[in-house]
Amino acid sequence: MEFIVKIGNGILDKDINTSYINDIENYDHSNANIPNISNLKLIPVIYEKTSDTEGYWIKADINNKDSIWYDYDHGIWANAVLLNDSNYKKYQKEDIGTEIEIGDIQGFYVWIPRFKYYIVNNSSYTNYERMTNIVFENKNSSTGTILCTDSISNQKDKHIFSEKCNDNVYHHIYDNLSTYTHPSFKDNSGFWIAKFVMGENNKVLPNINIIKRNITGAIEISEKINNSHVLTNMEYGAVLLLSNSSYGKTGNSLYSDNNIHTFKRIYNNSYIYDVTGCSSEYSKSSKNFDDSLSKVCVEYNDLTDLTHYSNGVKYPVGYKGAGASSTGNVYGVYDLSNKNGELTSAFVAKEDGTIDITTNYYDLYSYSDYTGSVSSSSNIYNLYRYKLGDGTREHFRTMNINGMWNSGVLSQNKNSGIIIRGGSGDIKNASAYTTIIEGLNFVAPFRLVLISK
Repeated sequence: MEFIVKIGNGILDKDINTSYINDIENYDHSNANIPNISNLKLIPVIYEKTSDTEGYWIKADINNKDSIWYDYDHGIWANAVLLNDSNYKKYQKEDIGTEIEIGDIQGFYVWIPRFKYYIVNNSSYTNYERMTNIVFENKNSSTGTILCTDSISNQKDKHIFSEKCNDNVYHHIYDNLSTYTHPSFKDNSGFWIAKFVMGENNKVLPNINIIKRNITGAIEISEKINNSHVLTNMEYGAVLLLSNSSYGKTGNSLYSDNNIHTFKRIYNNSYIYDVTGCSSEYSKSSKNFDDSLSKVCVEYNDLTDLTHYSNGVKYPVGYKGAGASSTGNVYGVYDLSNKNGELTSAFVAKEDGTIDITTNYYDLYSYSDYTGSVSSSSNIYNLYRYKLGDGTREHFRTMNINGMWNSGVLSQNKNSGIIIRGGSGDIKNASAYTTIIEGLNFVAPFRLVLISK
């Protein structure tokens, strides 16, 4: 029997079967860590759907008991909004179910809980598309059997590997047996990732109209928001792995197909040409935030009518907009696959093993004198540069220029520089797994991460 969860005067989501939650203490049974908003000016929110095309965000029950906030088993990742001091105090006092006015919101964030995952592609260079087996971990525990340490090349010790990994239980890393506590959860129970990329005129900080879109400018912005930093490549990888699990879009039954995996991939948003994204357009709308992201964002209404360039298959008609999120619904992270790609705080070292950026949050990879795309077995050694957990080697499917799951590229346009994810400059070859190395002055959108201290 299907029940309808009601919050306030509206319906949360009539498409989700909630019959299993009748007499339980918490709506979530996945064992995901409770979203941590300590010391962060975040208000928990859930989407209130008023029709098939419209809705708005309301204050959720932080205890996830009397009304739903999150349910990872059913792809409802916890969402929260960032507010300034006065608005934060205002909504703290409001009742559950109160609408959060768009003009009061500085940013949307999505909770990525701490997890370990089973290795699927350690012993081979190619990997067929399959679901990532994710196990949520308790708070700060690390139960994975694999331990990896950085091993960055320098002048005295040139090698291609960026890390050394060993299985402390099985003494060898075995596919489908060895587990790895994802390295983005070093000393935290999870992190909050920006739901949208930042672009010009984005309502992230009220006193900033134009955001510098190279890595130096991105770091400068992050320093103005407490407990925030620019998304790292590992954190990006954590979102991809979770999306590719039963808790993400891969596990979303709306996108099931027995023969074609295309529908389960995060859809390309080919319309982010000016790196402003729909997040800036969204701020112009008061309530129009639905499963197609926003009626203002016309791009999303057309997105799923585009032909998938890799195999000529069209996306399912009707599954608009939300197919471009990591969950296939409104609760995921949007636009991880787009034309331009996005900056990550991750760098390929210079030949001497150093970088020219000052930041406390970054991933570091070994230098290589090779430039070009991984397009043949002779160039496969470049895969060793990447680290477990960043969503690169785990999902490398074919040895052609399309690389990642046959709809992305793995290339090194520079010998050293910054790692760009999710786009290649050509929508035909873009996927969420696309990995490109560019110069430090490369201009692209970026996301912030919040971690409670």
